[in-house]
Amino acid sequence: MSLPEQTRFAFADAVPLAAVCEAFNRGFSDYKYGVQFDETQMERFLERSGVLRENSAVMLARGEHGWHGAGLALMGLDEQCHAWCSGLAVVPELRNRGHARTLIEMIQQKASERGAVSMQLEVLVHNAPALHLYRRLGYTARRDLLFWRATPETLAPSPAAGDLAAANAADFLGTLYRWQTEPPAWQRTQRSVERYLSDLWGYVMQINGKPVGYVACLPTAPNEPGKPRVRLMAMGVHPDGERAALADRLIASLRAHLPDTTISIINEPETSLFAPALVANGFDEVDRQIEMWLDLSDYPRNSS
Repeated sequence: MSLPEQTRFAFADAVPLAAVCEAFNRGFSDYKYGVQFDETQMERFLERSGVLRENSAVMLARGEHGWHGAGLALMGLDEQCHAWCSGLAVVPELRNRGHARTLIEMIQQKASERGAVSMQLEVLVHNAPALHLYRRLGYTARRDLLFWRATPETLAPSPAAGDLAAANAADFLGTLYRWQTEPPAWQRTQRSVERYLSDLWGYVMQINGKPVGYVACLPTAPNEPGKPRVRLMAMGVHPDGERAALADRLIASLRAHLPDTTISIINEPETSLFAPALVANGFDEVDRQIEMWLDLSDYPRNSS
């Protein structure tokens, strides 16, 4: 006869970092975009995601060799009390038992106590179990966020391409975000991108000596040696120009500047100004997520 399941829940600052790593690595082991972290990498990941362990929940399960990390919900909260769930996972063998709901309800409660009035998250469109859970919890879809990728093989000469010059991202991010017309996903807000500032490649596009476009890129580890990759973190064009044409020119110029590089973008809004420019310059949609929001204004708060 099997022993009854033994689990307990805690906030992540109350358990060893090793347990947080184990919960993350095992919980996301079969995720489409899963990664594996050691403790140093996990600390850096949490920092760059704006996630504090004290705001995040962990599930521990008792096994033959003691307690181990078996699930977690990561929660970020910025200075304006905007809250987001940056990851929810349970190890495969303990799924479909209500544990994911317990974890996310813990961070929703914590967010409410910290003053947040909403929680946002993203879910891949084909992740039916997660979509079902979030809808049952009251989350509503806000918009679709697209993943785009362009490889060197899809590069074609474009008459729109102009010159890009290297620029310090720290000097232009504020301007870039003032130029944007649509709120970015939480991973690509100005505060989130600034956490990568030391690693960013920045570029400026000018016309007649006047800056009309900026882009910030993050170099990422190549899948194969000698095949560079970057991720577009932020981009914007001057509001006084013909924005669609400037967007096309900026993307064409970036591709011409990095001809041997695979360029990816995550969580670009489907209605983005840049979507037509990406298509026109050899980017393919490779996946999409649904951005979902939960209103926490009436969420129960602890009296203590």
